[in-house]
Amino acid sequence: MEQSGADLIDPEARYANYFSIGQAACEIVFEFAQFYEGDREPHAHTRIITTPIHANKFLALLSDSLQKYQAQYGPIAEAPNE
Repeated sequence: MEQSGADLIDPEARYANYFSIGQAACEIVFEFAQFYEGDREPHAHTRIITTPIHANKFLALLSDSLQKYQAQYGPIAEAPNE
């Protein structure tokens, strides 16, 4: 069942500016973290493990959301190399 953000009850909100993705034959792993100047390592706070099918659905939803964002607010600038 697909839910919108409004359907979720009190989800925890976390800021992430550092991401990594790994994969195996039957799963995709997304890791979200915070990383700031002076930090030696990113501070990972959330790991999502899902199937390739659901990761592909996530990709489509993310792509659609970014297209809508850019239509409303304009192009997204490239992040500096890290």
